[in-house]
Amino acid sequence: MTNKKSKLLDIFSGELKHLILCNLSNGRKTISNIHKVAKDASYEILCKNLKELEKNNLVNKEYFYGYPPRVEYFLTSKGYKYTKLFNELEVL
Repeated sequence: MTNKKSKLLDIFSGELKHLILCNLSNGRKTISNIHKVAKDASYEILCKNLKELEKNNLVNKEYFYGYPPRVEYFLTSKGYKYTKLFNELEVL
């Protein structure tokens, strides 16, 4: 049980990941759109957190090879479940 708790805390350590998940719950976003909400975070820290969320299967990304090329991030079904859980906990 402690291993699961530890993993959960690692996934959501810091306010930025929670902010990213809540922002993506409103739909797909580019990194620029996410950065507008997380103004205090540098792009480097934002990318690091997005990669960690992606590694934990909470966020996915899609590449668009038009001009200019762009990447959009979106929540996975697991990410939606965690976001819903966070919203319920905020009510308490």
